Amino acid sequence: MAKTRIERAVRRRRGRATRPGLPRARKGQRGRLELLTSQLAASVKALRRAQLMAKLAHVITGPEGRFESWSDTLPELAGIAPGAMPASTRQWLELIHPEDRALFRARCIDAGATHERRDAEYRLRRGGTGAWVHLRQTMEPLDEGARGAGRWFSTLQDITEQKLGAERLTAMARRLATLQEKERRDIARELHDRVGQNLSSLGVNLERLRADSAGRESAARIADCVSIVESTGMMIQDVLTELKPPMLAGYGLIDALRFHAHEFGRRTGLAVTARGPEPALRLEAEIEMALYRIAQAALANAAQHAQARNVRIALDSYGSRVRFEVSDDGIGFDVAAALASGRWGLAAMRERAEAIGGTLEIDSSPGRGTRVAVELGPD
Repeated sequence: MAKTRIERAVRRRRGRATRPGLPRARKGQRGRLELLTSQLAASVKALRRAQLMAKLAHVITGPEGRFESWSDTLPELAGIAPGAMPASTRQWLELIHPEDRALFRARCIDAGATHERRDAEYRLRRGGTGAWVHLRQTMEPLDEGARGAGRWFSTLQDITEQKLGAERLTAMARRLATLQEKERRDIARELHDRVGQNLSSLGVNLERLRADSAGRESAARIADCVSIVESTGMMIQDVLTELKPPMLAGYGLIDALRFHAHEFGRRTGLAVTARGPEPALRLEAEIEMALYRIAQAALANAAQHAQARNVRIALDSYGSRVRFEVSDDGIGFDVAAALASGRWGLAAMRERAEAIGGTLEIDSSPGRGTRVAVELGPD
């Protein structure tokens, strides 16, 4: 009897240990794990697709620039077989265009010294085709507080299409500026050859009429007409000077601007000075013309809007770089608002600067004057 009770208790205990609820719980956990694994795989696949669409890749580097891991989009970006990937930043450097290596190396050294995020743009020879692709690499430290030889996460993006698009826009802007200058020369020639000669003939005839006139009243009217003709001739001469700077080709930018400053000051009352390196620095004709037009626009703004009394024009060179600056002591303005409104020819100034490979900087705020600067030369 006791033995029977013991056997029944053992069977009940075994039944609880093998009750059907436990396998179902384990099966549910396995299902959730499979779901999470599937979702993770889908996320990785979506990330890879996004990287391919954005032409984006990443690499993690360890001490001494050793490549620890990289996305499978990096070999595709560089046109390299996965098994032939460089093992370090030093080997990667060998694929970079010789002209860009020094800048890339300097950015890497600066990132290691400061332990801060740094960007670098360079050309990389794509394997297989041998074509150069433009890459933008952003380096960020992974180890907080580390210095120098730490671990870094870098993203790399193929920006070749953006670069080519920018080059096409620059070429179009340069072509447009060339066409504008040609139109200015054509208009100046027409004014000189036709209107100027007609005014001269009209002035001669009026002088003869005044000499032959017997009446005092008619003589006074003719004299007034002669004065109007002479004034109109001077205005046309000013327009001709604006359209075709007479000294730019022969004497250079600063001498041409000094002449223009004198005439501009005579007309407006502004005190305008222009200075540059001695002996005179000569730039390419296209660059000198663009800077001259930017100065003209800045002077016009100073006279019409800035309520300025003094304007300073300066041309400086620093090695292979050139800086051109026009500044005034006027009332200033809100640069962002002016650019958004398209007023004062600021967009045209920027287009002229970009057409010659330069960058335009406008520094102004209400009450403290304006400075327009153009930087030219390698970074």
